[in-house]
Amino acid sequence: MVNKAVRSEIIAKFARSEYDTGSMFVQIALLDEKIRVLGEHMKRAPKDYHSKTGLMKAIGRRRRSFNYIRKNDFAAYEEFMRVLRPDKVK
Repeated sequence: MVNKAVRSEIIAKFARSEYDTGSMFVQIALLDEKIRVLGEHMKRAPKDYHSKTGLMKAIGRRRRSFNYIRKNDFAAYEEFMRVLRPDKVK
Protein backbone atom coordinates (compact mmCIF):
# COMPACT_ATOMS: atom_id res chain seq x y z
CA MET A 1 0.00 0.00 0.00
CA VAL A 2 0.93 3.62 -0.41
CA ASN A 3 2.40 5.02 2.80
CA LYS A 4 1.21 8.25 4.37
CA ALA A 5 4.16 10.40 3.26
CA VAL A 6 3.83 9.40 -0.41
CA ARG A 7 0.07 9.84 -0.23
CA SER A 8 0.42 13.37 1.20
CA GLU A 9 2.97 14.25 -1.49
CA ILE A 10 0.65 13.07 -4.28
CA ILE A 11 -2.30 14.97 -2.80
CA ALA A 12 -0.22 18.15 -2.56
CA LYS A 13 0.95 17.79 -6.16
CA PHE A 14 -2.45 17.18 -7.78
CA ALA A 15 -4.83 19.08 -5.49
CA ARG A 16 -6.86 21.84 -7.16
CA SER A 17 -7.14 23.83 -3.93
CA GLU A 18 -5.65 23.77 -0.44
CA TYR A 19 -8.14 21.30 1.04
CA ASP A 20 -8.74 19.21 -2.07
CA THR A 21 -8.22 15.54 -1.28
CA GLY A 22 -11.01 13.91 -3.26
CA SER A 23 -11.13 15.41 -6.74
CA MET A 24 -10.90 13.02 -9.67
CA PHE A 25 -7.35 14.17 -10.39
CA VAL A 26 -6.16 13.32 -6.89
CA GLN A 27 -8.03 10.01 -6.92
CA ILE A 28 -6.49 8.99 -10.25
CA ALA A 29 -2.99 9.96 -9.10
CA LEU A 30 -3.43 7.88 -5.94
CA LEU A 31 -4.77 4.96 -7.98
CA ASP A 32 -1.80 5.24 -10.31
CA GLU A 33 0.61 4.96 -7.39
CA LYS A 34 -1.36 2.05 -5.91
CA ILE A 35 -1.22 0.24 -9.26
CA ARG A 36 2.54 0.83 -9.46
CA VAL A 37 3.06 -0.61 -5.96
CA LEU A 38 0.79 -3.62 -6.61
CA GLY A 39 2.54 -4.25 -9.93
CA GLU A 40 5.89 -4.44 -8.15
CA HIS A 41 4.36 -6.79 -5.57
CA MET A 42 2.97 -9.05 -8.31
CA LYS A 43 6.45 -9.38 -9.82
CA ARG A 44 7.68 -10.77 -6.49
CA ALA A 45 4.58 -12.89 -5.74
CA PRO A 46 2.97 -14.00 -9.02
CA LYS A 47 0.64 -16.50 -7.31
CA ASP A 48 -0.94 -13.91 -5.00
CA TYR A 49 -4.38 -14.03 -6.61
CA HIS A 50 -6.07 -11.75 -4.07
CA SER A 51 -3.63 -8.95 -4.83
CA LYS A 52 -4.07 -9.63 -8.54
CA THR A 53 -7.81 -9.14 -8.15
CA GLY A 54 -7.24 -5.85 -6.32
CA LEU A 55 -4.81 -4.76 -9.06
CA MET A 56 -7.32 -5.51 -11.82
CA LYS A 57 -10.07 -3.61 -9.96
CA ALA A 58 -7.78 -0.60 -9.47
CA ILE A 59 -6.82 -0.61 -13.15
CA GLY A 60 -10.48 -0.69 -14.16
CA ARG A 61 -11.36 2.12 -11.76
CA ARG A 62 -8.49 4.25 -13.11
CA ARG A 63 -9.56 3.59 -16.71
CA ARG A 64 -13.16 4.58 -15.99
CA SER A 65 -11.98 7.72 -14.19
CA PHE A 66 -9.76 8.66 -17.13
CA ASN A 67 -12.72 8.20 -19.48
CA TYR A 68 -14.93 10.38 -17.28
CA ILE A 69 -12.42 13.25 -17.20
CA ARG A 70 -11.68 12.95 -20.91
CA LYS A 71 -15.40 13.12 -21.72
CA ASN A 72 -16.25 16.04 -19.40
CA ASP A 73 -13.16 18.28 -19.53
CA PHE A 74 -10.71 17.34 -22.27
CA ALA A 75 -8.36 20.31 -21.72
CA ALA A 76 -7.96 19.45 -18.03
CA TYR A 77 -7.45 15.79 -18.99
CA GLU A 78 -4.62 16.67 -21.39
CA GLU A 79 -2.88 18.87 -18.82
CA PHE A 80 -3.28 16.18 -16.15
CA MET A 81 -1.76 13.55 -18.44
CA ARG A 82 1.23 15.81 -19.15
CA VAL A 83 1.92 16.00 -15.41
CA LEU A 84 1.05 12.40 -14.47
CA ARG A 85 2.65 10.59 -17.41
CA PRO A 86 4.97 12.85 -19.40
CA ASP A 87 6.42 9.87 -21.31
CA LYS A 88 2.99 8.80 -22.65
CA VAL A 89 1.95 12.22 -24.04
CA LYS A 90 2.82 13.06 -27.63
